[in-house]
Amino acid sequence: MPAEWIKQDGRTLADLVKAYKDKLLMIVFYAEWCKPCTSLIKYVLPAVAKQAGEGVAICLLDIKEDENYFAYKDYKSRHIPLTVFFREGKEIERIIGMKEVKAEVAVKAYIRRINYCQKR
Repeated sequence: MPAEWIKQDGRTLADLVKAYKDKLLMIVFYAEWCKPCTSLIKYVLPAVAKQAGEGVAICLLDIKEDENYFAYKDYKSRHIPLTVFFREGKEIERIIGMKEVKAEVAVKAYIRRINYCQKR
């Protein structure tokens, strides 16, 4: 089974982390104007979701929404996309930015991170 795509539906980041603490939760902060974000969302994440398995949930948070922007700023990152991995309600890993690489390479890197996070 592929990973579960979840919608924010008005929930805060804290609400999402709490609701999905039984899964490996990938929160992806992005902006529509960001070319690497667009590539990640269109090409990389769908392939990652297919390979990740049912123990993984993925949620996209657009930083143009004030609440998401402030949550993003709490991570003190100046780069997007920012992917934050949570397990059992705690942050365990991050991927900051996305280098311009072939989609297959990025997918493999994300899957390696997911596997690593699931073993921690």
